[in-house]
Amino acid sequence: MEFVTAGLFPSIWATVLLAGVVFACAGIGALFLAAVVSEENCLSFFEWIIFSISVGIIILSLSILGIGSAGFLRRDVVIILLAGFAILPLLVRKRSYPHIWQIFTSLFKKPLSSKAIFFLLAGAAVLLAWVSAVSPPIGNDALAYHLAHPKEFVLAGKIAYLAGTRESLWPYLTEMLYTVGLLLQGTMLATLFHWFFLVITACAVYTFGKRFFDEKIGCYAVIVFLFTPAAFAQASYAYVDLSLAFYIFMAVYPLILAKKIGYERAAFLSGLFCGGALSTKYLALGVFAILFILWVVTARSWRACALFLLGSVLVSMAWYLKSWMILGNPVYPFFHELFNGNGYPSSLGEKVGMGKGFLSFLLLGWNITMHPTSFGGESLGPFYLLFMPWLVPLAKGARKESLVLTLFCFFYVIFIFTQSQQARFFLSAIPLLCVSTAASLCFLMNKTKWLKCVAGIVLSVVIVLHLGIYIYRTRDLWAVWLGRTGPYQYLMKHERSFEGYSYLKQHIKAGERLFNAGEGRQFYSPLRERVFYNEPFLEALRKKGLTLSRYLDEERFEYLWISRQSDEAVSEYVRTGPYREVFSYSFKEGTADFYFHIYKRSDII
Repeated sequence: MEFVTAGLFPSIWATVLLAGVVFACAGIGALFLAAVVSEENCLSFFEWIIFSISVGIIILSLSILGIGSAGFLRRDVVIILLAGFAILPLLVRKRSYPHIWQIFTSLFKKPLSSKAIFFLLAGAAVLLAWVSAVSPPIGNDALAYHLAHPKEFVLAGKIAYLAGTRESLWPYLTEMLYTVGLLLQGTMLATLFHWFFLVITACAVYTFGKRFFDEKIGCYAVIVFLFTPAAFAQASYAYVDLSLAFYIFMAVYPLILAKKIGYERAAFLSGLFCGGALSTKYLALGVFAILFILWVVTARSWRACALFLLGSVLVSMAWYLKSWMILGNPVYPFFHELFNGNGYPSSLGEKVGMGKGFLSFLLLGWNITMHPTSFGGESLGPFYLLFMPWLVPLAKGARKESLVLTLFCFFYVIFIFTQSQQARFFLSAIPLLCVSTAASLCFLMNKTKWLKCVAGIVLSVVIVLHLGIYIYRTRDLWAVWLGRTGPYQYLMKHERSFEGYSYLKQHIKAGERLFNAGEGRQFYSPLRERVFYNEPFLEALRKKGLTLSRYLDEERFEYLWISRQSDEAVSEYVRTGPYREVFSYSFKEGTADFYFHIYKRSDII
C-alpha cells in the first residue's frame, strides 16, 4: 500500500510536518503581505497570521507547480524550497514571524474560564476531525483524482497531463499540497492539509466576526462552523471543498477592510484570494464575476478593479492556460461548444437537488436541511434554518458592508443553485453564513430572558446531537489510530476498490495491463499501465472512429474489471470475448450495493 501509513506515532509526525510547512508558508506569505499592507496599522495580530498563511500556501502551491512542470518533483527539492521559505523572511525582514508567546497572550487576555466552553467544544470538533483525517484515505473523488493524480506526479517525478483523464489539467492548487504531503510523508500529511483548512477557516471566521461585530459573535460563528456536519465530513477527506470555502471567504474579507487599508490594496488582496479560489475549482468562476461587480460598485475606481483582476489572473492563469494549450479548452470538458468541440456535455448536478424552479429556490433552506440525501448526502445541519430568519429585524439600520456581504451570499447561492446543488458545494458560502447565524443568535440571546433560554437550549441540543454524529463517524477509527487495526483490515472493510486492487497486486505480472470499466477509484491500484472506461476514453474512441470491441481486440488487455453498473457494451464484450472470470466480490457502501468482476484473457490463464 504505497504512501499509506497509520498509527499513533506516524500521525503525530505527520502533524509536526504539517506545522513545519505552515510555518514556512507563514514566513514567505508575511514577506509578500508586508509589501501590500502594514500589520501595525491595518490588520490585527491574528488577521496578520491568517492572511500570511493564506498567501504563503498560494506561493507554495504555485512553486510546486513550477518545479513539477520542470521535472524536478523530488523530496530533496521540496525540502530545500520549504527551508528557503522559512529562512528568507528572517534575512529580509525581522518581523516576518510573530513572537510565539504573543499567540498565547492574545488568546488568554481574558480569564480562561470565560472561554473554557468555547475551547472545549471547538477542540473536540477539531480533534475528532483530525482522527478522521489521519486514517487511511477513502472517498470517491479523493481516490479517483484528488490523491490519485498527485500520486502519479510523485511517481513520475513531474507534473504533466495524464492521458485519458478529464481532471489532471483542472485547477490543482490544493492538489499541489497533496503532492507535497505524499512526497514528505504519505496519505496522512496529504489529507491533513485539507483538515488544516477546517482549522484556518474557523480562525478566519473568528477574526471576521470579531472585526465586523464583536468577539462574542466571532466565537459563536466558530462553533456554528465547526458543528456544521458537512464541514466536519469534508475535513476527513482529501477533497477541495474546504480549501475552496476558505479562499472564497478570504476573497470577500477585504471588502470590509477596504476603508481601513485602502480600496486599491484591498482589491488586490481580494484578487489574490479569488485567484486561489479560481485555482481550486471551476465553481469559483461565479465568485470571480460576483466579486468583480461588487468591487466596481463599492470602490468606484478603475485602478481598484484592475488590481482585483490582476491579482486573480496572476494566481490562476497557469492552470487555465495549460489546459487551453494542451486540450484546446481552458475549462475542459465544460463549455465545449465555445472551444471547437474540445470537451463533452456534462451531466454535473442533473440528479442532485429538488428542482431548479423559483419555488424550489424559495424552499432551498428547508429542503437542504430536511432532505440532505437529495443534495448529495452531506448535511448542513439546522443552525442556518433555525436562526438566520431572525436576521430580518437586524436589517433596519444595517451598515453598507452588511448589504455588500448579503448581496454576495445571495447571488453566490443562486449561482450554486443553478449549477449543481451538492450540499458540499454550498459549503463554500457557509463561513459567511456562520457569521450571520452567530449575529442572529446573539440578537436573540440579548432580548428577553425567555428568548435567551430558548435559544440557548436549541443551540445546546444541536451541538450535542452533532457531537454525537461526529463520535459515531469516528467509531472505527480509534482502533486504527491506536494500532489495534491495521490499514489493510480497515480498508478491506471500508473502501470498495481495495479488495479488487489487492487481488491484482497479488496476481498481476510485470508488463500486464488492466482495462477498468468497473471502478473509477484508482489510488490503490498497483498498476501504472491501465485504461479507465470514462468520458475522455469514449471521446478518444469517437475521434479515432473505433468501436469498443475493436479497440479491446486490438489492445488485448490481460485483465478486464467490470461491475453491475458498467455499460452494457462492456458487459456484452466480456460475455462474448476471449476472457474468463478469475475473481469477484461484493461491497455495500451506504445504501448502495456493488458487485465487481475481474476477468483474465483466456489464452494466458
